[in-house]
Parts: sequence; structure tokens; C-alpha cells
Amino acid sequence: MTRPLALLLLLLLASASPASAATVIGWLGDGTGHFEGARVPTVFSATEGVRWSSVALPSWGNASPIVVGDRVCVTSEPTMLLCFQASTGRELWRHSAAYLDTVSPAERESVGREFAETQRLEKLLAERSARHATLKRSLRKRHGDQAAALAEMEALTTEVSDLRDKLLERERYREPEPIAFIGSASATPVSDGRAIYGVFGNGVVVGLDLSGKLLWGRYLGRPVQIMKGYHRGQAASPRLIDGTLVVGFNALYGLDPATGAVRWRGDDYRDFGAPTGIQVGGRWFVVTPSGAIVRVSDGEHVADAPREVWYTSPAPDGDTLYYVGAGVDPQSLDRRAWAVRLRPDGAGLSVERRWDTGLTKGKTYACPHVHGGILYGVALDGTLAALNADTGELFYEERVDLGPGDALASIVSAGDTLLLGAEDGTIARIEAGPTLHVLGTHQLAGFRSTPFLTGGVMYVRALDRLWALGE
Repeated sequence: MTRPLALLLLLLLASASPASAATVIGWLGDGTGHFEGARVPTVFSATEGVRWSSVALPSWGNASPIVVGDRVCVTSEPTMLLCFQASTGRELWRHSAAYLDTVSPAERESVGREFAETQRLEKLLAERSARHATLKRSLRKRHGDQAAALAEMEALTTEVSDLRDKLLERERYREPEPIAFIGSASATPVSDGRAIYGVFGNGVVVGLDLSGKLLWGRYLGRPVQIMKGYHRGQAASPRLIDGTLVVGFNALYGLDPATGAVRWRGDDYRDFGAPTGIQVGGRWFVVTPSGAIVRVSDGEHVADAPREVWYTSPAPDGDTLYYVGAGVDPQSLDRRAWAVRLRPDGAGLSVERRWDTGLTKGKTYACPHVHGGILYGVALDGTLAALNADTGELFYEERVDLGPGDALASIVSAGDTLLLGAEDGTIARIEAGPTLHVLGTHQLAGFRSTPFLTGGVMYVRALDRLWALGE
């Protein structure tokens, strides 16, 4: 697996559409990437236009920040959710999601003992593995008593194997195994203004109130699916759609946001992109990157999109889904843009392909964006395509200078300004329209997340800290 591919597997933390309540804030803000009423700062960098930057965060992270009132919340590897005061950057609380969050109060004492025993076994495994490695080096260099060292190493081999087997049976009590670039905290949290919901790679979904108090936890099991494009990892952000918390982890789930109870369970979920919500004929549906179209009210699989998309999610606009990316294995570098219209058909939907346009070969990990009748999509190398959303006519396809970093951030907008972002910390401001006009470029620290805008402030989750930029 290539490094860039791994990088935005994570990020592509998916796209979705607005949920039914205006207070829902999550991935891409309301799910469209339009930040209504916000203004993009014009003067900012690592040293200019900085309202505040947090002290170093506990670990790196790829999920986007979300702003809920005067709180800005982010994730941190491997399973942490943190909230800061949006106006000052002061940390308010942090919570590490664990299996213990998912059990009843009566079970917590016994489960706590299991956690303690698991930690003891992990420590013992680390010690025995280190000793095993030392003996192996000694035997290779023929130092000391070879027979005694060989006997000890054989005994340690058996013990290490037994310890690994015991820990395998205790997977739910362990932190997820580190996954470079993708991680376990790449899903952007979502909020309904009353609670914040997060999904992590250890299979734990949590609901927390705005003060950080645990409301509920739900365990969906350790990751078992072989993901599309890479064998492991999880980056699909949860969505609040028509009063249901939609989660893509092992399978597509619909949860009760008040309790975490499972309302319905759908097909296996193998995508790094998030499920997308779309309202058609007064009903809400969710569309997976693999193409399944599911009714949110009951989880019924009612139709299929004509083509899947790898690593990203479609952008919803009205009754149409817009795609930019790979519809087949992206290693072929096939890159296309296409549009699919959904129409009511009884309790289900009919699916109509509107248009399909080929683009310059490349890879796409950023979600597309629709603004003013134009569909935008950016490739990994910074090549920005703009197409007529009605016809698929290509207005332009030109490379934006984003420095040496890969274009991982999904496209967002405020007013008539689009934002592109690259891994090395470059952010480009683009004027929306049928011709390319770069308004300016800015340099921050490295990041893989997508910015969040509110008022005249832009929040960026860098790899090491959280930035508040602007007025």
C-alpha cells in the first residue's frame, strides 16, 4: 500500500448531507461542506492571524474539528475525544473511549478486573518478547552458553505464543493496534447540540454530553472487514440523519442517539468514506460509497447506485449525488466525475445516471464539493477540476500549487471562496467560478484534516495541535 493512499484513506473520512435538524454539526459541517454565514480569513499562517493554538495534543489525528457553541472538539489517537473552549483554546475535557464505556454499572467492577489482567498480560508479553529478541541476537553472534540460551529461547517461544493467544481472546479490553497514517480516531465526531458522538477503531461508539459526561457506549466488535484499498483501518465518520445515528463500522448501523440502542443493522461496510444522507420525496436515505441506498427509517436496502467510489463519498445537492474519484481500483489511476439522480418510487427510489465525464488520470482522496452549479474535485497532486453540475461539461482542470504535500483535505467553502488543503500545511483560497482564480496560499504546520469555519474563524486540526485562525 502506498503512503499517500494510506493517508487519505483516513481522511476521507467521508462525506454526507445535511440531517433533518439544523443543529447537527459533524463532518463537513452540515455534511455539504458549505459553511453558511462564515467568512474565510484572508491573512493567516503559522505566525499571522492566529487567535490561538492549543498546547501539543496527546497524539496525532486526522479527524476534522467540529464547533458546538463555544466548544471545539477533536479526536486524538488512538481513541480520545477532546473539547476546548472555542474562544480561548482552553481544554475543557477529554475522554478515552473504551469497552468499559459499553457495559452496565453492575458489570464495571468485573470488567475493570479484566482490563487490569489484560494490561498485566500485555506487560508480560512485552518483557518476554524483549528477552526473546535478546537471546536470538546472542545465539546469532554465538555469545555465551549456546545450549542454555537455546533452551530458554524455546521456552520463551512457547510462552510468547501462549500470551498472544490469551490476549487475542481479550481484544475488546485492549487499545487498537497502531495503524500508520490511518489510525483509529480518523472519524470526525458529530453533535446534535445536546451531545457529541464518536466512533473509534476499537469498535466503541460513545455519546457524551457537552461537559464530557458519558451518556452511553455501544460496542460494535473489533474490526473484522477487509477494507477496500487496504486490509484494515477505519475512517468513516458517523452521521446524524433524520434522528438516527448512522455508523459505518463492520456493518452499516442505525443507532438511537439517545441510548445507543441498535435500531437496524445493514450490509457489511468496507469503505473508508462515510455514508451520505440525502432527502428525496420527503424521505431520508443513506448512500454508501459502495453504492447501497438504504432507507434511514428502517434500514431497508431499497436501491443501488450504478457505480461505487473508492476512498471518498458523493456530494449531495438536491436530488442528485455528485462523485469525483475512482469507480474501479484506483491503482489503475482511473479518475472520473459523474452524477446520479434519485427519484421517489413508492417506498423506494429509482436511480438515473445523469452524466459521466473522464478526467486526467490520478488519485483522489478528497471529497468533492458542489457550489453555485459547479462540481469541484481535487486530485492527490492538487489538480482541481471544475465541471458544470447539470451537464458534466468540464470548465477547467488545472493544477493548484499546494507545495510538496498531498491534497488530502476535502473541499469546503464559505461565501464564494473554496478551500483546498495539503498535507505539508498549505491552504489555498480559490474563487468559485468557471475559471481558476487562486486568491492566495497560506502555510501552517502539517495537517490531514478538513478545516471547519464559523463566523470569521477557521479551525484546523494539525498533526500536533489545534489552530484557531482569523478575526
